[in-house]
Amino acid sequence: MGRGGVIEAGKDGEWVKEEVRREVGELLTRWKEDNVGKEDKVGINIQRQRISQGKLEPSDALPRSAVRVFISSTFTDTKEERDWLLQYVHPVLERFFAELGLQYRVTDMRWGVRDLATDQHSTSMICMKELRQCEKLSVGATFVSLQSEKYGYRPFPPRIESSEFRAMRKFLFTDPVTTPEEKMLLDVWFVEDLNAVPAHFVLRSIGTVLGAKWRQKNSALWWDTFSSLQTLLRRAATKILPTERAHDYTRSVTEEEVTRGVFGHPLEFRRRNVLWLRRDLIDLDAHTGDAAASLFTDMVWGTAVREAEAKQLVGRLRSRMADSFPNVRSWEVPFCPSTPGARDGGVCPSKRDDHRRYLCELCVEYARFVGRAVVGSDHLREARGLTSLEREALEHGLFARDCIQGTVQPPAFRELVDAYLLAVTLEHGGAEGSTPVRFPFAVYGDAGRGKTVSSGFIFARARKCIPEAVVVGRFVGFTAASSDALMLVESVVAQIAEAYGQTKPPESEDLTEASLRLKHMIATCPSAEKPLVLVLDSLDKLRPAKARSLHWLPLLLPRHVTVFISMLPNEELQCLPSWKDRLVDHGARWEEHCVEINPLARADGERVLDGLLMRSKRTLQREQREYVLDKFADDAAGKCNPLYLHTAARLSARWGSGFKVRGDSLPNGTEKAIAMHFEYVENIHGPLFVRRCFGYLIASRRGISEGELRQVMNTDEEVKKFVFQYWCPPDNAIPPLLYVRVRREFGEDVLRETGSGELWSFSHSLYDAVMRRRVLGGVDEEGFLFELRSRLADVRLTRVRTVSPYEQVAARDADELPWLLMKCDRVGDLRKVLLMPQMLRSSGLPELDLVQYWLFLQESPEMLYEQYMDSLAALTDPLPRDGAGLPLADPGTEDHDKWMAVIDAFSRLGDFFFSLGNHVQSQRVYERLIPYMESLSISDAALLGRLYNNIANAFLHQNELDTALSWYEKALVAHGQVDSVPVSDVLSNMAKVHMDTGDLGKAKGYLIRALDIIRTLRGPESLEYAQLETNMAICAGREGRVDDAIAAHLRCLTIRKDHLGAEHPDVGSTIMNLGVQYMRLGDYDKAIEYFVGALAVLTPALGGDNPRVGSCHYNTAIVFFNQKNYAKAAEHYQAALEIYQKNLGPEHPQCLDAAKGSSDANFYLGNFAVAIDLMQFVLDVRIKFLTESHGLVAKTLYDLARICEAADDFPKAQSLYDRCIESAKVAFGEESENFQILSQAR
Repeated sequence: MGRGGVIEAGKDGEWVKEEVRREVGELLTRWKEDNVGKEDKVGINIQRQRISQGKLEPSDALPRSAVRVFISSTFTDTKEERDWLLQYVHPVLERFFAELGLQYRVTDMRWGVRDLATDQHSTSMICMKELRQCEKLSVGATFVSLQSEKYGYRPFPPRIESSEFRAMRKFLFTDPVTTPEEKMLLDVWFVEDLNAVPAHFVLRSIGTVLGAKWRQKNSALWWDTFSSLQTLLRRAATKILPTERAHDYTRSVTEEEVTRGVFGHPLEFRRRNVLWLRRDLIDLDAHTGDAAASLFTDMVWGTAVREAEAKQLVGRLRSRMADSFPNVRSWEVPFCPSTPGARDGGVCPSKRDDHRRYLCELCVEYARFVGRAVVGSDHLREARGLTSLEREALEHGLFARDCIQGTVQPPAFRELVDAYLLAVTLEHGGAEGSTPVRFPFAVYGDAGRGKTVSSGFIFARARKCIPEAVVVGRFVGFTAASSDALMLVESVVAQIAEAYGQTKPPESEDLTEASLRLKHMIATCPSAEKPLVLVLDSLDKLRPAKARSLHWLPLLLPRHVTVFISMLPNEELQCLPSWKDRLVDHGARWEEHCVEINPLARADGERVLDGLLMRSKRTLQREQREYVLDKFADDAAGKCNPLYLHTAARLSARWGSGFKVRGDSLPNGTEKAIAMHFEYVENIHGPLFVRRCFGYLIASRRGISEGELRQVMNTDEEVKKFVFQYWCPPDNAIPPLLYVRVRREFGEDVLRETGSGELWSFSHSLYDAVMRRRVLGGVDEEGFLFELRSRLADVRLTRVRTVSPYEQVAARDADELPWLLMKCDRVGDLRKVLLMPQMLRSSGLPELDLVQYWLFLQESPEMLYEQYMDSLAALTDPLPRDGAGLPLADPGTEDHDKWMAVIDAFSRLGDFFFSLGNHVQSQRVYERLIPYMESLSISDAALLGRLYNNIANAFLHQNELDTALSWYEKALVAHGQVDSVPVSDVLSNMAKVHMDTGDLGKAKGYLIRALDIIRTLRGPESLEYAQLETNMAICAGREGRVDDAIAAHLRCLTIRKDHLGAEHPDVGSTIMNLGVQYMRLGDYDKAIEYFVGALAVLTPALGGDNPRVGSCHYNTAIVFFNQKNYAKAAEHYQAALEIYQKNLGPEHPQCLDAAKGSSDANFYLGNFAVAIDLMQFVLDVRIKFLTESHGLVAKTLYDLARICEAADDFPKAQSLYDRCIESAKVAFGEESENFQILSQAR
């Protein structure tokens, strides 16, 4: 038994699982050590550049992401082997390969084949299709045979080429041995299908001849018929066909599997990917009289004699396998006799220890081989070699290539696209003054018209017409990352940066910032030698809905750039109306830049239909073909919808040449045709199974993967009862194969698996709409979705509860589970889940979502804090501590990792409270971490320094500047003497504190140190350097060195424009800083010029109510006031006041400054009532917070009295002057200059 030793009876399964974990675990560990981080950097960079530039090659494909093993054998004699593998091996391998990002799927043909497959004689065809898929998609192992002594089921081919069938029929009809009944049998059961290419004679479905309920009423008659047909065809084949071809009529399904899966491949493929687990029942011939013998070998019906022909055939097959399989593991197993009166003999692990040992060894050998095949596969390195960005770019590029197969574009549209592309070609070859393509090219049309195909055509055409161009394409909704507007724009920006060799920009905070980065990228990266073509399809599918206004998309394009977009015209989707408005606002005729997709002409439809049919090796008879084309031309009042044609081609491909078309053979309208397609799939796999699959897709937050479907469907007893018609597996689980078949019935061009999570997605919105109507129609939608979401939540909750609190919940679970619980109103479960440290630490739960869920639960921040503290404290209870209750300095590797998990959870919680704006709770959380981190021997200086910096930031936001400084100093000590960007950040923060307190000398000292670090690490042209120099410029301005300040701000402006583009808010802030410096110089005209320029950048970039816009209005007002332009001053003061009140609250000091300025301006304008109201507001707030004896209150009383006096309200003015004197007396003293000035004013 190897290292595992003796297996204790009853614990075989656990032993197997442990051995498999050990074997495969060691393989994966060695593979990671040998491969992770040791990739071919040069080759990867070349591939990365090629993919990012859209330069796909014909051989390009997505890396394989699954281990798909076809297990071949006859069924009855290998039941124990398959059951043991299913119970003890497959679940373990599934978890292990998931660590490598691979799905593990096993094709087992014993179950999940419905009655319709048997009725239509498609079982063997299904087997062969699955085998081809394993070979096409698997990483590593593809084929494992359990072939033993049984030869198995030997059906004749259900499809026979017409020439061959006619030759055999001619022989049989001229052979005197053939009876009239047999001749009739041949003609009744076989019919010629001229629609097949080449033509075939096809075995008719059993139900067509014997009736739909043949299984219940005529099962015996069918098997008699089958036997007669088998005899006839074998006799003819052996007489007139070559030996090998004749063998197709005697070959078993199992031999066909081995022939296609093994014999047809070269030796190197077989050495890597195929295995024979060979079992020899050494005394089988001595037990042919056993009741179980027929389960393990082919027997003559009703006798105790082995079938001679089958015995010869299986012997020949096994001999050939022995010569062809490089990997064979063999066992000699004695036949176990059946219990008298029972049929339980053969392989009996419940009776014999040697049989248990055999099965244990077989399981381990299987796992060892599959594990070695996977880690030895080149496909594994390819699967892990792509970054998420590269995979995204490759997926969309391949989709663009594939979606145009079998399609045509109208000549007028091709010419228009070529003209746009030619304009870019001429532009980048012309002089600098040549006219660029100013606006994007927009394509629109009704659903199903072919907009996506048009976008794919544009992508391919650009690649062909401008080989040197960078072509970036995104088909919205094709992947999860392309559905969200912010993720889409960031992905496009990152790909452009990669394609042009630029550094990837940091993540944007919002769509506005991402849009500015996009504008900057397309303005600075493309060149005459390498122009840019950007293709964005189906923008009407973007989320959130406000992104469909397309405000983020550049309208005026720079040189060497062209953009193609497509959308639906529907008013409610906003896209097209908004885009037209933007074009008109810029003086363009929208008709010149927006092109409607015209109906496909019938002649073009004919070519498309023929191409689609030929891809599936089908054709149609003339009457059938005309019928389909007539339906296409009549579709939806003559719209000639290409999607209708694609769907009709898929439906009509099932017609035999003898099929007589009727008026309802195809429906009118694209949506009805799609509904018929769904009905066809439901007839094959059952309405319950299909609709439940898509029900869970609808019920999920962001879609569902095949693996997730499998888990939740296994909890549905109604579905399982339907699936397990003939055999129930020992783990009572629905086989993965069924989901694969559903997807294949729709076609990979319709129902796809997208993204690294392989989430199900329909390629067209109409398919999605029809699916939703079929699933939700006729049911209580709210109740149905509630039930499905509850089941999804239960499955994910069960999985989450198994995650150690010291680990992280999987990102998909963290994203979906809280949302599902919220939708099901499961308040208690949601609270418990959100308080789990393993959930808090998950990357799948962003702080924004966390805030949303707690708002839903209506928990106060204080209560939240206490609950989280209790939850996190429980994490530390089992960990080793010293006498003071703190972690041991060296707790050992495992416990140290757990303490670090605690620290990470606390840190994420502090970040969460900080994002809430609750800086007090944030500070308290961070401070709880300090004793843990300081007690551990933490070598991660950056982690400790980050913690101290976060605590300082929390105090800074509470305006506790001295305390903040002390924590910043601790952060510097924690980071040590090594210069780094985090050290520069701390120094910069310390400088800001000293700038706020007016200690400019210390502020400059910290800034100089930070500048030296960034100059070395990032360079003087970096954004970090520009930020630090901005602070230095502010210090210079405050010291009166205005010229130095202006020079520094101008340098920063250049850097920021180069990195961020002219429309970025940081550029606007720099322009505003320049205005401040010119205001200090008294150059008010220049100051106004800069302030107006800053507003022109900041307002569209940040929105009109952003505090930075408010500051710019405030500064502008000061300048206008100094110029005695009181009307303009009042206007800008009022704008600043409204913005400050909205963002900072009405009693914030900045609100009071703006209100006082507005009051002063209105005073000089003679608007005394307005001036009095504003100054009274300032006075009330200052008295509330400062008391009446404060100096500011005294001055405000004086200002208000002065206004009242000007308004001729002398009694009120006198009263205010009296209060002013009393206030000034206390605030300044009677001898002070301030008191003298105020008292004289009275």
